[in-house]
Amino acid sequence: MIQNLLKDRIIAIILSCFLLVALVASEILVLDEEALVAGCFVLFVLFAYKNVGDVLANELDDRSSRIQKELQKSFDQKRELLLLEIENTQKQTSLLEDVKQIYAFSSQQMKIVEEKRKKAVLNRIASQANLQLRTLLLKEKEIFDSLQRDAIVSFSQAVLKEFQSNTPEVLDQKARLLDDAIEQLIASAPEQHL
Repeated sequence: MIQNLLKDRIIAIILSCFLLVALVASEILVLDEEALVAGCFVLFVLFAYKNVGDVLANELDDRSSRIQKELQKSFDQKRELLLLEIENTQKQTSLLEDVKQIYAFSSQQMKIVEEKRKKAVLNRIASQANLQLRTLLLKEKEIFDSLQRDAIVSFSQAVLKEFQSNTPEVLDQKARLLDDAIEQLIASAPEQHL
């Protein structure tokens, strides 16, 4: 059957060539350069299709598969790059959140430290002020005690001087002065112990 098809084709080609020659010879078909070029082109395409078609199709298929592989490789690389970018972005976001948490914690701790320092400074100022006030109170008490002793000594000396004279008026006056001195000593004695 294949042999019959090949014989039929060959017969069709031979008949076509004779028909073409007959048409050209009877000048029904005029061949100029354009017609010859067009005819050669058609014959070339038919010859290429018959003989080189499978090779050309295989070459184009190979090239298509290489292009597809390159595109797939490029797509995979882009995908990997995007995954890396997503991972880096997530790390940066996580790092940013960590930095925010550290900042919030350190701010809170700084406030606590600041409050403690304020309290410590206020306590120190208060203790220094209390110490200075105690010192002033002690000095004031010493001065008051010294003045009181001086007054008592002066008063005692004046009383002794008066008692040394023995006139009747002086004796009467001595008794009154002695009573007054005793009253004043009794009145001032509770103040000393405060």
